[in-house]
Amino acid sequence: MRTPSLYSQDDPISAALKPSPTETEAERSVRLVREADAKRISEQIDEDLRLERERLKKRKGDVKVCC
Repeated sequence: MRTPSLYSQDDPISAALKPSPTETEAERSVRLVREADAKRISEQIDEDLRLERERLKKRKGDVKVCC
């Protein structure tokens, strides 16, 4: 069985994400700005998570042994 590609016509998610065929230039501009904002936010979240993982990894190594 073939896996669906990003642009597969059989993929309902790809169909839902396609812009409307009647999309105006103004609507297109708004959509592109929103998509760029969503991408920027997603990338910022990914970076924050990466930094948090690094911070936790460094903290994990600090173990004090008392005798």
